[in-house]
Amino acid sequence: MFYSRASHRRIAKTLGVDRKTVAKIIAEHEEDRAGASPQERKPRKSLLDPFQDNVVQLLERYPDITAIRMLEELRRLGFKGAYSIVRDHLRKLRRHPRKLAGPIT
Repeated sequence: MFYSRASHRRIAKTLGVDRKTVAKIIAEHEEDRAGASPQERKPRKSLLDPFQDNVVQLLERYPDITAIRMLEELRRLGFKGAYSIVRDHLRKLRRHPRKLAGPIT
């Protein structure tokens, strides 16, 4: 089937997968054989990081502020990111307990 000298491109073409997938799997296999521990990635910096203090202040002042309104305030301060970044970040920060449905009658 495959020879030990088969290129990633040849393996990918034969299996019908992307070359990067083949390279990733081979690299993981070599790490497992060598007993190396997997390297953890550092989290990427967010566009919201420079505005974190502003987000906290706005949440303290307006605990029920919507993501759209937060985005408007941050844009006024120079934020260039998208609505979805603000929305997802607010979901993480808010500590509202989930409302449980009442008993079924």
